[in-house]
Amino acid sequence: MNTISDKELLLRGFFRDHPGCIVALSGGVDSSYLALVAFQELGEGMLAVTGDSPAVPRSMLALARQFTSAFGIPHAVVPTGELDLADYRQNDELRCYHCKKELFDRLRAVAAERGFCHLVEGTQGSDAGDERPGGRAVEECGVHSPLQLLGFAKDEVRAAAGRLGIAHHDLPESACLASRVARGDTVTKEALGRIERGEAFLKAMGFSRFRLRHHGDWCRLELVPEEMRRLFEEGRREAVADRLRELGFAVVTLDLQGYKRGGGNLRINKDPS
Repeated sequence: MNTISDKELLLRGFFRDHPGCIVALSGGVDSSYLALVAFQELGEGMLAVTGDSPAVPRSMLALARQFTSAFGIPHAVVPTGELDLADYRQNDELRCYHCKKELFDRLRAVAAERGFCHLVEGTQGSDAGDERPGGRAVEECGVHSPLQLLGFAKDEVRAAAGRLGIAHHDLPESACLASRVARGDTVTKEALGRIERGEAFLKAMGFSRFRLRHHGDWCRLELVPEEMRRLFEEGRREAVADRLRELGFAVVTLDLQGYKRGGGNLRINKDPS
């Protein structure tokens, strides 16, 4: 018989103590688990809200819709305007702060319009050591992070999500498309579209964990080490290079260090002379 962890019992108690919740739903495992538990405890007393912009992969937006439809969770998609913000587009170390601040401002407007009183987001305990400027926006906007508060680790969230029947409980970690743009390079709608189309092609080629890093007209491909060999089999290297050049990259490179979180922070000097 399945058991419910002590942490999940506390999480359920959190939602019973905070009726009228809007849950920020990205489509990832953490926010999906949070939204489902909130729905099971509050029913129509919660609303999952997904922010939509050119920085959000279409696949994640579709996943959020499929997930909420499968469980009957109330769901709304609202446009966000981070690309209209010069501070966001300049892509410095505070880009995530400006993005999250814009998202939570939109969610607060939805809450006021629909009569909800709490905002909740899905950061969990394993994220605590990461560089997350978005955490500043969480604090400033009074948003609750119960998974982090209760000390949920990533593997605990995945296990709990699987136990509740969330089909994508083992989905690889994702991030917004802007995280692929090298820090200091301007974030544009065109760059985000190029990244999304390139990563969709890589996924169609059978790669599972990767990032397509955008350095102007250069592209740096990060693959997990176990998938690097596949790139050089059955004509994949040629196909990938051709497709990425079609998308506008003049130079296509493979990062031999492999996929790593935070790889978008790397700056490349293209003219060492």
